[in-house]
Amino acid sequence: MVKEEKSRYIAFEIIIEDETPLEVISVFNSISRSILSLYGEVEASQSGIWLIEFDAETCYGILRCTSKSLDKVQTAMAIVSSIDNRPTIIRLLKTSGTIRSLRSALEQSTSTSEDLQS
Repeated sequence: MVKEEKSRYIAFEIIIEDETPLEVISVFNSISRSILSLYGEVEASQSGIWLIEFDAETCYGILRCTSKSLDKVQTAMAIVSSIDNRPTIIRLLKTSGTIRSLRSALEQSTSTSEDLQS
């Protein structure tokens, strides 16, 4: 019997100067290319990344990966410097084994940033 690989979820925010919304596929492709260039095809395929959700207006999202590749995926996300040829920073907010706790963290981050802007 094959054991299923445990997943980890990463909440992140994309900081970008431009007001034009990012496309989901562009965000996913940028992270994928970063993993591929850092670790190669084998590690990229074993990372099991999947963009669970991404809100283009707030630039918050959740990415899933395998627990064994968590550190590598976080490193690859942190070094992404542009998406669609626009300078960006990916800020990692929280990592968890469940989506529920990450969604509550995203809600808190969004409400905190709205309070700061007011």
